[in-house]
Amino acid sequence: MSKKHKLDPKRVEQLILDGFLGLFTHVVGTHDINPALVLNTLLDTLTALARDEIDVDAITDQHLADLFGAIAKNEVSKEAIDNILREIGRNPVLPLKEIIKGLKISAMSVDELRSIIDGLIKKNANLIKEKGERAFQPIMGDVMKEARGKIDGKIIALELRKALDSALKA
Repeated sequence: MSKKHKLDPKRVEQLILDGFLGLFTHVVGTHDINPALVLNTLLDTLTALARDEIDVDAITDQHLADLFGAIAKNEVSKEAIDNILREIGRNPVLPLKEIIKGLKISAMSVDELRSIIDGLIKKNANLIKEKGERAFQPIMGDVMKEARGKIDGKIIALELRKALDSALKA
């Protein structure tokens, strides 16, 4: 399995020892999702939450399977995993959709993202003229304020880079 999914064999062994093999196999076999994301969530995120005194025992396999399903369907981004699991640990009886709604982290479409980026590019025209490519970081920070947890950070960076390049050529 470690070779098939390109995972560290020791991490896979830990997955087995922690009792997550069945859940991992189910999630990766059912959804088009990055196996490393699933593995890291099960091993690292849950451990970190337990250290923060979140009741990870209240987070069931069904909660996790539903969360990974929502990520695979682009209903939420992977950046929202930590916040969602924290909330599940606090309120395990709440349905996932309610938790997502309560956290206000529903997924953002690329078109919505582009609209935000276009607005920020216009708003920061002077900064872009002044700094050129170096305007990327401050604008990225502004975009992340609105988009964090709603769309993958790589997509945000790619779309901002395209928009910034266009603005610099104009």
